[in-house]
Amino acid sequence: MTYDGAGEQVGAKSRFDQLVKHYRINRHLIEPYSPWQNRAETGIRIIKAKWKRLMSRRGVPKRLWDFALVWISEVYSRTATKNGRTGFEVITGDTPDISEWIDFTFYDWVWYWHPPDLTGNPHIGRWLGVSHRVGSALCYWIL
Repeated sequence: MTYDGAGEQVGAKSRFDQLVKHYRINRHLIEPYSPWQNRAETGIRIIKAKWKRLMSRRGVPKRLWDFALVWISEVYSRTATKNGRTGFEVITGDTPDISEWIDFTFYDWVWYWHPPDLTGNPHIGRWLGVSHRVGSALCYWIL
């Protein structure tokens, strides 16, 4: 494991340090202010740049920052890289199902019906992303 030595990680009595020692995890501490030594930092930098661009271009309110960050991370992990495979595929070995992400873009205007009145007029809202583990397949967060 490679990490940057944040205070919550390197304290001798920190929970993180105890678990690393308990499970005998090989660890490598990078030098301070050297993000190029940790490959994960590149991915974080890319996602943050995409997040800032999305928030600005779509006019997303700041209070929805977490929904935007989750959406960008999920789309990015299902986007093919130079080797032709997605991050999701590399980790799990499964080809990702992108059907939940192809209908809408983050903060799109959408029409929806609020149960139990599915016969009445639809309401208008903003699409915030896929709601995993809530409801059935193809359920979304709507504002």
